[in-house]
Amino acid sequence: MIKINEMSVKLENNDILKRISLEIYENEIVSILGPNGAGKSTLLRALLDIIPYQEGQVMYKHDGSEVDMHSLSRRQFAKILAYIPQENSMQFDYSVKEIIMMGRFAWIDYWGSYSSQDIEIVQKMSEIFKVEKLLNRSFNKLSGGEKQRVLLARAFAQDTKYVFLDETLSFLDINHQIEIMQLLRELQLKQGKTIVIVSHNINLSIEYSDRLVILKSGELLAEGKAADIITAEIIKKAYDADIYITENPITKKPNLLYSNKGSL
Repeated sequence: MIKINEMSVKLENNDILKRISLEIYENEIVSILGPNGAGKSTLLRALLDIIPYQEGQVMYKHDGSEVDMHSLSRRQFAKILAYIPQENSMQFDYSVKEIIMMGRFAWIDYWGSYSSQDIEIVQKMSEIFKVEKLLNRSFNKLSGGEKQRVLLARAFAQDTKYVFLDETLSFLDINHQIEIMQLLRELQLKQGKTIVIVSHNINLSIEYSDRLVILKSGELLAEGKAADIITAEIIKKAYDADIYITENPITKKPNLLYSNKGSL
């Protein structure tokens, strides 16, 4: 579990996050939604200690007890949480295999040697995310969608309790987005993962998430199950968009419908 208590973030004297209190439970998929500038990526980066928060506290469950985020070493943190940022370019020309192997860095021994288990995990994840045929290719020469699959393989090769994904599906076609979300659900259930995803695809998030978090202007607008918080009123408040809510006849979950009528 991750407990966020009254967390505030300021960047260049601007309030980016304002007194956010939230709990992320074990073994669930949580999607963070909201318009551009809502603070979604900032929230992830603050939980990773990439950017500092000025107020509040973040507690992680580690080895059966709750610990303050700042009490963990970077190596301990890397064994708890994996992260895929929005930007995925590499300064050096690594191969795909080298990129995925980086996910095992926190687990290698004192001499910096990879074990047979490390190699087995990397191979398994490359197969799960269908990049095994790319292992010897240059990462920087891959398509956007291929890069995202490689980074997913690296994140899950890291073998952490928590996985944070910042708009990871953006470069994928809709069929591949669905395929990846199904894979994430399967890995979450089989391995007990807690997966937090920043997304702009509201309907896809509704279908595959256990809970949703909606941010607006750095504040927590709503959080909970889709059936409880996805209403026309909340979507209007978050996105300033007039939409209709219907029920997906297959999954029975709420679904957003958009009108093609302009305002002119």
